[in-house]
Amino acid sequence: MDLKQVLKNTRFLLRYHGAYNQVPKAVEEMCELITELSKNYGHSTSKEKIQDEIADVIIMMLQMAQLFGFDEVRKRIEYKLHRQNKRISLARKDFYDTKVAEAFEDNIHYGE
Repeated sequence: MDLKQVLKNTRFLLRYHGAYNQVPKAVEEMCELITELSKNYGHSTSKEKIQDEIADVIIMMLQMAQLFGFDEVRKRIEYKLHRQNKRISLARKDFYDTKVAEAFEDNIHYGE
């Protein structure tokens, strides 16, 4: 099933069940995922159970995105991913600059 069909199906679910029912259902599904992920720390759950809960949460989050403005949510996702990538890039640059400075000070030549 492609993304277009997934969105069509989640839109149908939201309209069929209604926002009044689906918002608390989204909370419930997120709680179930939290529970399974917490169990995983102790290795007392299966990978399959976690995958099922992730699927449930994604289905509900797609409905919530449609309910609260899919395009706006998509823009927020893009912004947040860009911000994280920028932070990682800066952290890597700081790490690299620090290592280069240390190598220079210690007369160590990296890559040899």
